[in-house]
Amino acid sequence: NEYACNFMAFNQDIICHGIPSINNGPWVHELVKRNIILTDVGQSTDPIEVLIGTDNDAALIVTSMFVQEADTSNLWSLDVMGITDPVETKSRERAQEEICERFRQAVTINENKRYEICFPWKENHPNSETNKEIAQKRLLITTEELKGQGLYEEYDQVFMKWFKEGIIEKVTVEEENLWSHLPHRHVLKENSRTRLRPVFDASAKSKNGVSLNQCLETGPNLIELIPLILVRFREKEIRVISDIEKAFLQISITPRDRTALRFLW
Repeated sequence: NEYACNFMAFNQDIICHGIPSINNGPWVHELVKRNIILTDVGQSTDPIEVLIGTDNDAALIVTSMFVQEADTSNLWSLDVMGITDPVETKSRERAQEEICERFRQAVTINENKRYEICFPWKENHPNSETNKEIAQKRLLITTEELKGQGLYEEYDQVFMKWFKEGIIEKVTVEEENLWSHLPHRHVLKENSRTRLRPVFDASAKSKNGVSLNQCLETGPNLIELIPLILVRFREKEIRVISDIEKAFLQISITPRDRTALRFLW
């Protein structure tokens, strides 16, 4: 007697034929783990006694609504294909040139002979609050999945290798309350040279709804340059392709911006 809903009902001897129940399989247990309880599980098929229409069904079932922001404009945006208004393109290109120039001027070579860069922060970007609780919850989920798949030790070795190579560093206690933490999860590719690797979520929002990606410039659209690259690649008789191992990880981040890349492990 915790909840009641008034609606008009019609009496009828036979409403419809019985609906087959869902077989009790492993998928049912997975749903239970996610607090999704099915009522029609089993072998028997009970007769339909009450049929509630969709106009009243939502009032009985929906207790809360989860709203997630999604940028769907890219699905129809011509910018993705390199098609833009000429006036808008000029102003945007000028802004992108200024951003790229500031970025190039900030690039240095540190004492370890590695390129060191600063983040291209947006002007007057919103400040991000700590999202340590979100990172902790995501870490617990990732840890359980790794242990369940027998990948925990292998995943840990990736971080230990990064630590020995100077790619990551341990954060001191004094720095713990600065900025935000990046949640991460594992990606497994059996046929890849890097079989197991961490993937960091820079779109994870903090308590005030701000993510790291929202604070950084996205840079110019390079898709429109692909045809020119392919044409130049075919100009000569001999073509050479090279690959820098872990090129992204070889780039060092200035100490001032490293606090935005912290993660828990």
